[in-house]
Amino acid sequence: YDAQASEKILSGLLSQNARIEFQTQVDNAKFSTFVFKVQFLITSPKEFFDFVESLNKLNYSVHLSEPVSFSKSQNGIEIQTMVLFNQVK
Repeated sequence: YDAQASEKILSGLLSQNARIEFQTQVDNAKFSTFVFKVQFLITSPKEFFDFVESLNKLNYSVHLSEPVSFSKSQNGIEIQTMVLFNQVK
């Protein structure tokens, strides 16, 4: 399991226009954490909560890091946040 596998899972949860950027990998004695900057567009707040629910259903330890930025745009609501995938070594 690596950052590419995490990114593939994340991209499957988001729309095709989403931007997913790998930031870093943090390792300690027991865990590896893969950190991604994520930007995506939604048309309603419910879509964001659906995204959070889909993260919660994964069989992985996933953390949606604060802050979560919501910005109104011409095409809807743009969301920016960090998503962390934690994996036991």
